[in-house]
Amino acid sequence: MSRTGAIAKIHVAKKQLGLDDATYRAVLHRVTGQDSAARLNDVQLGNVIREFVRLGWKDGGAELRFGRTPTGRLIRILWRDVAREKSETALRSMIRRILGLAEEVIPEPDMLSVADASKVVEALKAMQRRRAGAR
Repeated sequence: MSRTGAIAKIHVAKKQLGLDDATYRAVLHRVTGQDSAARLNDVQLGNVIREFVRLGWKDGGAELRFGRTPTGRLIRILWRDVAREKSETALRSMIRRILGLAEEVIPEPDMLSVADASKVVEALKAMQRRRAGAR
């Protein structure tokens, strides 16, 4: 996931948890030592998201979305065809494995670079071919 996507997710969590500005900044400071999401690095952004989940926020990523970009839609269409667990969380885990990303990184299929999206699409096509051959 991009920095912008992670920051947006943090702000959605803040709103859904009903945190006022002072409480939100206190959580940020407790988890990262910073009081603004804009100053956080990628690992810290992931830590804040995990803290909001611990506090009861339900990430809307459980259900597979359709995709906002043509590449994101293609990735999700291929994923629906090959995956046993068709959730957004499972898709992101698979993307993380294919691209060799750290566990703290939350990849967003709609925001992948052309090179990364190509790797993911080719891996999904390979999974599709293996699945077709197994039938």
